[in-house]
Amino acid sequence: MDLIFPKVSVVITSYNNANYLSEAIQSVLDQTVMPYEIIVLDDNSSDGSFVIVQKFQKSNPEVVRGIRNSSNLGVSANRNKALGLSLGDWISFLDGDDYWEPDKLKNELEVLQNKPQVNYVFSNFSFVDQNGKNKTLWDDQGFLAGLEGNDIFNAVVARSFPKGALYRCELIKKSLLDQIGGFDEKLSLYEDFDLKIRAQRSAIVSICPLPGAVYRRHADGLSSVLARKHINALEYVYKKNFSLILELPLPERRDTVEKIRNILFQKRFAEIYEYHRCNRIISLIASLSKLILKHPKRLFIQVFHKTEVCS
Repeated sequence: MDLIFPKVSVVITSYNNANYLSEAIQSVLDQTVMPYEIIVLDDNSSDGSFVIVQKFQKSNPEVVRGIRNSSNLGVSANRNKALGLSLGDWISFLDGDDYWEPDKLKNELEVLQNKPQVNYVFSNFSFVDQNGKNKTLWDDQGFLAGLEGNDIFNAVVARSFPKGALYRCELIKKSLLDQIGGFDEKLSLYEDFDLKIRAQRSAIVSICPLPGAVYRRHADGLSSVLARKHINALEYVYKKNFSLILELPLPERRDTVEKIRNILFQKRFAEIYEYHRCNRIISLIASLSKLILKHPKRLFIQVFHKTEVCS
């Protein structure tokens, strides 16, 4: 007897991903359990991406819906627009330069079969380089085993998942996304991080240990953004969600806050190196002064450690 799965809307958001978009869309069409719909939202690309979307829509009209924005909305507004258009009871997002393993949806939906209370599922995933080579597993040490409740929330807030990366392409019940308000359109960076923090305080989570998504790392990704933009976005996210962190039991709260301070310190320290590399002396002095005032002990340890390593 065949299992009856809920309706899943897959949302693929894309901006100038013409080199990778076909692989992304095809990976969803190749799922061993098909989604109810695939919404591909092109954010006014200039590289011919939407021509690719139209071809897939023409050959798969029953499942693929292609939409091109008349102006560039940005990633958060683009995803929220897709949420408003979606007809499924569950949502999973895919960036236009990544792709899925064939059993991604099947494995996650099977997790739900015996856990009707769950409204949030995420899986292990893999990394590849920009050419789709050098595939490596995200959690190859069993970190996800036994992770639940506040442990997941703490790991999200402190960004302490394997290899410094958060899980991706989670399967979320649409009612939960409606409850937490979707993506924050003030953010063009860390919008998914902000959503994960808010979702984890309301979610009933189950984890699939099998790899589902494949994340493409390349020079045009988040890591290429200037350090100051990272800092501003992270500070905004942490301040916005600090009341949720305060709900934690005291020992966990202290540990999580300490990890947040260290994350921000590392980003500020990276900013100093960036100013040094670009020979922006005035900006370097200003950032270093702030770092001395806010993190004197951490700065001493960081510099002392680097001096020892280099000597």
